[in-house]
Amino acid sequence: MSTANIIKYSILFILVVLYVIYTIRYMRKLRTNILFSKRLKLFHGIMIWVVPYLWIFLIENFTKTTPGSYKFEKKQEDSPYQDPYALP
Repeated sequence: MSTANIIKYSILFILVVLYVIYTIRYMRKLRTNILFSKRLKLFHGIMIWVVPYLWIFLIENFTKTTPGSYKFEKKQEDSPYQDPYALP
């Protein structure tokens, strides 16, 4: 076996191992999710194994909560509105 084949198979093996670890890790998250019904969990589980990275990205972004105002630091004091073009 040549050195090029060893490198090629090593990279392929590492990619497959990373794929399996990433997918199993997200399947555990999906299993404990209370947002989806059993049928949706089954569907998402199948899609995660078929199209792993894209489907996980879509699920995470669509189920992410919208940040509230409490998460943002107040930058400046409130000031009353003043029209800069108003005549004095």
